[in-house]
Amino acid sequence: MAEEIEDMGKRDKRELHSRLTVVLLHLLKWNWQPDYQSPEVQSAIVTQRAELDRLLEDSPSLRCTIGRAASKVYPAALRAVVVETGLPAETFPRDCPFTPEQILDPNFLQVR
Repeated sequence: MAEEIEDMGKRDKRELHSRLTVVLLHLLKWNWQPDYQSPEVQSAIVTQRAELDRLLEDSPSLRCTIGRAASKVYPAALRAVVVETGLPAETFPRDCPFTPEQILDPNFLQVR
């Protein structure tokens, strides 16, 4: 039973990292590639945030790890945004520019 609970925790943490990577990727594109701003992108951000909310509702203890998790996955989101946009890495902030509150805020899109 303890192993099963531990496995669930690991699975939830992997899902948190995956969802955060996608949200960060889209937020970076939205903020640093203005031509990318569209209803479809906004919808993708809304969808990923809703999935994050559901995950945090099921596993509230993960909420306090959002900042740390975002910092951990940011390099992967940065590599992906560079590949997808063709823009140089220097275009984007070296460290995650979004706070946990901004990442989860359904009304937040623009920092620039």
